[in-house]
Parts: sequence; structure tokens; C-alpha cells
Amino acid sequence: MGRFERTRTGRAVDEGTPVLAIGLVLAAVAALIHVYIFVLESLQWTGDAA
Repeated sequence: MGRFERTRTGRAVDEGTPVLAIGLVLAAVAALIHVYIFVLESLQWTGDAA
């Protein structure tokens, strides 16, 4: 999974977790942008403003 590093107390800490969380958030934002563009192009295109 991720790299584990030992702290001074001997506990293992996963260093990859923050990177994974940031990646998931950015992927979710990209997905929402794509859904928004799909709605604009497919469902809202026939309006008077278009």
C-alpha cells in the first residue's frame, strides 16, 4: 500500500494516506466538472439562451 515509517515511539505511520486522500478529492472534483459539462451540453442545450 503505502510506505511505512517508524516514529520515535516505535509506531508505524503510513505516509501515503494524505496523498491518497488528496488524489481522491481531486478525482471527485474532476468528475463533478465532467458531469456539469455533460448536463450543459446534453440537457440544457435546447433552451432559449443557447
